[in-house]
Amino acid sequence: MIDADSETEMVEDFGVRSIPTFILIEDNKEVGRTNGAKTREELITFIEG
Repeated sequence: MIDADSETEMVEDFGVRSIPTFILIEDNKEVGRTNGAKTREELITFIEG
């Protein structure tokens, strides 16, 4: 998790346009992205694919 207010360069690098944004990174590559409030179950489904 990063603080979008203090990590503005990272936010820009990843093209984050809304908060919260969840980005899955694998082998230094983005493999998934979703945004908006999520339930625990929705996050688990997102992470597990």
